[in-house]
Amino acid sequence: MDNNIILKNAILHILDTNINLPVLSNTEMQLNPDLNKFIISHINRLLKSDNYKKCIFKDNSPLLDKIKSFTNTYDNNNFINLSKEIANNFFTIMLRNLKIPSADLIISIININEIDYLAIIKLNYRNSFIHLVQNKEGLTNNTIIKQLTALPSDISKLEEAVLIDLNNLNIKLLEKVYKIDGSKDYYISAYILRCTDNISDKNKLKTILKTAYDINQKYYNNDKNHESEVNVAIANGIYDKKEVLIEDLCKDIYIDSPEIKTEFFEILNNNKINKNENLDLSEISLKKFEKQYIKTSNGIEVKIPISLYNDYDKIEFINNPNGTISLLIKNIY
Repeated sequence: MDNNIILKNAILHILDTNINLPVLSNTEMQLNPDLNKFIISHINRLLKSDNYKKCIFKDNSPLLDKIKSFTNTYDNNNFINLSKEIANNFFTIMLRNLKIPSADLIISIININEIDYLAIIKLNYRNSFIHLVQNKEGLTNNTIIKQLTALPSDISKLEEAVLIDLNNLNIKLLEKVYKIDGSKDYYISAYILRCTDNISDKNKLKTILKTAYDINQKYYNNDKNHESEVNVAIANGIYDKKEVLIEDLCKDIYIDSPEIKTEFFEILNNNKINKNENLDLSEISLKKFEKQYIKTSNGIEVKIPISLYNDYDKIEFINNPNGTISLLIKNIY
């Protein structure tokens, strides 16, 4: 389901490090249906994903005070001045670290489900090809040339974007690692926003699954049956829930081994994942857990909806004396 998004205003700044100076706009863009669709499509796609990180400003963030001041005295001039300062901050870091791609920067005020946000959308340039018509000595010569500053389309995934809730100043952040002053780092959180460096819900889920896999190898000799039990327990915890507490998600794994369960949560904590956090998962992530895949040693594959996996009236796993497992599918119509 799409969010209710209203674009209030927007300004565009050009951050092309090939020309050594940012091209900053002094006026807001004139909004039209195509521009509205372009910006709102990107925002909607970001909100429907679980790739973004949930962050908060650090107390020493210079941008925090400026945004607080902006929200108290909001007008068009303040918006334009704030957008220029943000664009200059981006360009200063980009010029010093040329691995960060040049881009057009859209800064706007948008209302999402009746809450105002400051949106920063970095449209990194992409190589594309366009036709060129040349006329020389009365002859037309059509050719194709490379366009070095093409923008991503409205159906492309954003690589870098920021949404700042102007009520509580919480941040939704999409960013990438680049080499910054000789070391790999997230430059938007570290240098532009100066906010906490958190992990996206998508990557938290990946870490939970990897930790369960590593523990299975460590304590259960890579027992595939146990691995399947763990996967089912996690899938049951996720199934049909958009938001789930991590402790609840993992409550049914290692229930017979409290010490292993404690180690599991300690590993998560060392990876900056607290069991008391919520996971807010996208429809794409949830869809991956709708079915449990079983693959036998002779290549037979079976997909079982997780809603039926623990229903004894529909599915039964039978442990055979020789150590194998039989799958009985019941009540087929």
